[in-house]
Amino acid sequence: MSTATTLSSRIRPSSSATRPWVLASETLATDGGGERMIERTALALRSHRPVRILPLFEGGAEGRTARSLRSADIPVDEIALFPHRLTHPRDLWPHRHWSALTKYLVDHRIGAVVSYSVRGALRLVRPCRRAGVPLLVSLHQSAPFFGEPGARLKRLLAGRELRGAVTKWIVLSSRARDELSCWGMPIERIDMIPNGIDLELWSPQAVPRPAIRKMRAELGSSDNDFVIGSLARLHPLKNLSLAITALARLRDLRPLARLVIAGGPAGDAPNHLEELRAHARRSGVEACVQFAGHLPDPRAFLAACDVLLQPSRQEASPLSILEALALERPVVATSVGGVSELLGNGAHGWLVPSDDASAMRLALEEIHDKPSEARRRGLLGRQFVASHHDWSRTAERLDSSISDVARP
Repeated sequence: MSTATTLSSRIRPSSSATRPWVLASETLATDGGGERMIERTALALRSHRPVRILPLFEGGAEGRTARSLRSADIPVDEIALFPHRLTHPRDLWPHRHWSALTKYLVDHRIGAVVSYSVRGALRLVRPCRRAGVPLLVSLHQSAPFFGEPGARLKRLLAGRELRGAVTKWIVLSSRARDELSCWGMPIERIDMIPNGIDLELWSPQAVPRPAIRKMRAELGSSDNDFVIGSLARLHPLKNLSLAITALARLRDLRPLARLVIAGGPAGDAPNHLEELRAHARRSGVEACVQFAGHLPDPRAFLAACDVLLQPSRQEASPLSILEALALERPVVATSVGGVSELLGNGAHGWLVPSDDASAMRLALEEIHDKPSEARRRGLLGRQFVASHHDWSRTAERLDSSISDVARP
């Protein structure tokens, strides 16, 4: 039996099974944690109800995730793709897009729409209202519009638009729940459902030693190298330049340290790869920083790394951290968003302040110099994931949360 079948068979059929649910994403063109979560949610839900995927922005129906969903016979609908940037006055009031989406929701008798971003939800408010379809938002950002020009004003305007329009919010951490409440969203409309991991798929035993040796060889790393891995889109918010700076300081005393960054470019930051390469050159570590691009098997990559490094400026509850913990890998991460909850406030990982390269270097140095401590926290991390982030429980809770408000 496949993993998807195993997971979906644990979800109870609901009264809204006759109506499809729509999972709406800004884009499927990248392969980040949000896209992977949409994919596994769709696979888990589809045995008991039709599920459709709705990309919302131009280019969003392309990429590995879209191809994978289509190959699993899950429709990826290109109905009304919004532009990424406002280039014409009509983009401020896109009646044509709203009309097309309203017709889509009515024609397909949609029971509920789940948007995986605030930006996407803002495009769906009017079509859902016109079609009488409940709109839910699964928030994978700890602070919407973080780092963008005019972020405070954007949050204010978005809050006014969404406060009465969103039927339910689904968040990944208690911190995100508190931030939503401070943003003015009714607390009774907020469900906290943590990310989940398939514990059978993501286990050390599921990645054989030959696969790990092969991956290290493909990464150009020897058995003696200390491989620091980062699994992230190439975007300034991921703060990968901080990881490069920390590596430069670490290599002064630990010359076998290497940094491998796995992830493709972000659509709104197409030049960031060259910026990171330039930073590596300036830091004198160009030869020991590798940009591996998108990897088809993140399990083998994480298992082949000696440590996962998560240097982001903003996160909600990164899937890559849960995946590394499930594989008993040590994790160093900045204490932002819901990250501290995932690492037990440092009990089974290393938390460092945001933008602090020296603290990051010290944490990496401890993992390098104290492998027994790294193994101890790795084992604790696996136990934590098994207790709090089992995907079968997450899938059941998602199904129940959506069913509570979906149209019968």
